[in-house]
Formats: sequence, structure tokens, C-alpha cells
Amino acid sequence: MIQSVRLVRHPDGMTEVIRVLSEAELEGWRPEEPLSYEASIVWLYDPETLDFARVTWVQDAASRHGRLRLPAPAITLGYSRLTVNAPRNRQTLGFTRRVFYLLPEDCNRNLIDYPPGAIDPVRLAPGHHGEPPDCGRIRPTYLGAAFTPRRPAGLSQQGTATA
Repeated sequence: MIQSVRLVRHPDGMTEVIRVLSEAELEGWRPEEPLSYEASIVWLYDPETLDFARVTWVQDAASRHGRLRLPAPAITLGYSRLTVNAPRNRQTLGFTRRVFYLLPEDCNRNLIDYPPGAIDPVRLAPGHHGEPPDCGRIRPTYLGAAFTPRRPAGLSQQGTATA
């Protein structure tokens, strides 16, 4: 388990959870495990406002650090950044990274109706799979209104970068 993470709130509204490795974690490090190379998780929306996030693996990312986004209708919530020594995927020659997202129908879900495989953004740490959402914790964004995340500057409604 990660002993420590550092939280950085960027001026553009992004939140980055940076992994601080412990000696115990380095002993369990496995070079064949893509999670071993996660340096941080960048959230485009405040994770405290999210009840859950879906997760998918991108096997052919062009870079270790660049912004990742999924095609519409997915709403990209965040993505992982890798360490400088992260290897390329042997099949795709790209990098293997995670992307966290919601689908439009997720905005209509209630507090205990999250999709299979969903993770709790608040309890997610780089290098770990994540835990299911904590249904006992109600976040203010769901009190009487559908989820409408604050859009960071430079992102379109679909979560893609704009010029």
C-alpha cells in the first residue's frame, strides 16, 4: 500500500495525486505490471465532487505524460501519468495508461447504482487498482441535481482539448 501521496492543485483547475514511493512498495515492484509505472493521476475535475469513475486501459498512448481523452460520448475525468522509465507496450508500441471517465447515463444513476468495475476517485492512489465507491458517503453534487462537473479551461463539452 502507498504510504504517502502528494496532492497538487493546479491553477487551471486540475488536481494531481502524485505517488510517493515507500521502501516496502519498492520491494513489491513488478516490472511486468503496468501499475508499477504510474507516477501520478491527473483529475480534470475535483475528485471530491465525483461519486465514482469508470476506468479503462489505453494500450497505445503516444506519451507517458500527455493528456489523454476518450471519444464522445465519454466524459474524460482524468488519466494516469507514467514514470520516465515506463516501457512501451510490445504489441502496440505505445504506452499503457489508465483513463477515468463517465458516460452520459451515469449522470442519472443514484448513489448506490454505480456500474461494475467503478472506482472511488477519492480513495484512488497511483499504482493501485482502486476501491469500489463508498455508498455511505453522499457528496453535495448529488443533492437534488444531476452531476454537472465544472469544465476546466480549454476543454469542450465532450472532454476533448480545444484550441
